[in-house]
Amino acid sequence: MNPYEDNTTNEIAKSIANRGGKLASRLALKLGKFITKKLFKLLLGILAKTAVVWVPLVAILLICYISFLMVYAIPRQAAEDLFASDKDKVSAFMGFSKDEEYYEENSDVFEKYKEIASEWDNGLSTNQKQQAMVHELSWAILASVDRLIHDPLMMENGESEINIDPENVFNDIKPEFEFKDSVIYIEEEVWKQKEKTIKVEVSSVDEDGNEVTETIEKTVKEWVLEVKSKTEEIKLLTRAETIEGVFIYEYKEIEEITRVPSLNPNVDTQKKTIKKEILNKVQYPTKYYEPFIHYLNKNGITRESDIELVLELSTAYDPNYDLNLSYLKNFDYSSYPRLVGANDWLWVTPSTRGTSPYGPRNGEFHLGIDIGAENQGVDGEPIWAMEDGTVTRAERSTGGYGTIVYIRHYDDQIETRYAHLETLGVSKGDKVKKGDLVGTMGNTGNSTGTHLHFEIRQDGKALDPAYFFPIEF
Repeated sequence: MNPYEDNTTNEIAKSIANRGGKLASRLALKLGKFITKKLFKLLLGILAKTAVVWVPLVAILLICYISFLMVYAIPRQAAEDLFASDKDKVSAFMGFSKDEEYYEENSDVFEKYKEIASEWDNGLSTNQKQQAMVHELSWAILASVDRLIHDPLMMENGESEINIDPENVFNDIKPEFEFKDSVIYIEEEVWKQKEKTIKVEVSSVDEDGNEVTETIEKTVKEWVLEVKSKTEEIKLLTRAETIEGVFIYEYKEIEEITRVPSLNPNVDTQKKTIKKEILNKVQYPTKYYEPFIHYLNKNGITRESDIELVLELSTAYDPNYDLNLSYLKNFDYSSYPRLVGANDWLWVTPSTRGTSPYGPRNGEFHLGIDIGAENQGVDGEPIWAMEDGTVTRAERSTGGYGTIVYIRHYDDQIETRYAHLETLGVSKGDKVKKGDLVGTMGNTGNSTGTHLHFEIRQDGKALDPAYFFPIEF
């Protein structure tokens, strides 16, 4: 066979194949365009025939998205933007009205809400306000509720702008409190020096050498123990009706005995006794926000997502509200986690005499419990480590906790704190075993008598030690 002829034949075959391939490609392309065109026309026809169904759905979704932006997302972003101007924040809150006059009329809207919300404690004494402080009405809650229930996007009355009504909303959602009468009885020993006149016989010798005895008066000082007593009438919070629910406060009577150095050099200490009622237990709502949800439902806000938006917007504008709420929920033992080792922890001191529980106290939140000495008013009782751990702080602090020890347990998940100690038994960095002596009970720092302030924290969050140990107050 001639190789040249063979090559020529191959070239011809390749040329025919290439032409066939191009033709097939052109045919496939035309067919694809034809099918696509037909499918497109078919799709348009289906959309046109079903427009009555899908157009309203798309419109609803678009309205919902716009509502979300206007009612929640944009106001929240403005609230959290540190660089946003007051005008931007107010404008976002009021719905971005383009009417400059409308903005000017509402430029101080946040200040109005703060001023009105600050009246939550009207009629309460300083002591009553301190007890109820944790139930303070947040101005941001007032603003968010007023904003939502009067938003034209949430209403069907045809209004085009927000017509806020903070005074009436405040009257609807402000907290209500009930108090009871209580008496604090205080008895105090006081050593005082008093002058008194006594008669003494003085002997002398007269001119004749005779001994003469005469009685004269002399003024001397002596130490006298006085017992002073007084009573103080106070009001104790028993019930708080709030947007979060109803809280019931229960109390029990205790007797506190403290000793302070005596002025009498012949007596070491003098005693002070206080009999009073202290908070023993708080009954919490079985379901948080039930009154709040009922109020919003009554005003046409029924979707769960909208109610959640109110709370989210509130915490964005007022972080303190979120903090107060976390304190309240820390009372609810059902929210407590199951902690490793909790059933085998060691109680930290010989005494089990509780003197002050976890919770609101004097306008603040007591983040632990106080345990008085077995020998009331006497320093020196041992304090033990609750569990194995590492000492992260041990020092004679000048702060309110006085001499303190902090110990981390379980790879730093749990921390225990021991405050107002008299002496330290450990140093920072020490590895301790459960039951090791960490210090002795004292009266250092901001303390009114010998006791231990004891805290248990999980990941920084303070938990009630009485939940883990059977301590009564």
